[in-house]
Amino acid sequence: MRTEFFLGPKINDFDGFIYVYYSNEDRDKAENGERIKLKIGRTKHEPSWRINTSAKSNTETYNKILDYFSKYHCFMEYILHRMFKEAWVKRKNISDGKTEWFLLTKKEVVDGCKKIRSGMQIVFGDYSEQEAAILKTK
Repeated sequence: MRTEFFLGPKINDFDGFIYVYYSNEDRDKAENGERIKLKIGRTKHEPSWRINTSAKSNTETYNKILDYFSKYHCFMEYILHRMFKEAWVKRKNISDGKTEWFLLTKKEVVDGCKKIRSGMQIVFGDYSEQEAAILKTK
């Protein structure tokens, strides 16, 4: 994965968001630090819109763990999926987003996402306009 990361995003990658959520049926397990099925995805829309769309299609309620902007959201999602490939699971009982689910704890996914995001910022300058403005003032 290290080599793939340093090859960087493709020239046609574009602005978007990364998001992570889980089904409300796993809420107690999530709060107890147990492994739960987490969806790691990307969208060019606001993450809340995408999450709500999936929730309606699948007739489930979802709890968002995190979301953030990326200038290279396709690449970032790819790297996150590679990072967690050993934890990949497929949900067969839903109609929207059957893949891209991973059996992880909230802490594992948050820590992993922070590492990849930090690397993306350092290596590729992947900052939102607000983050870049803050950096310029320092």
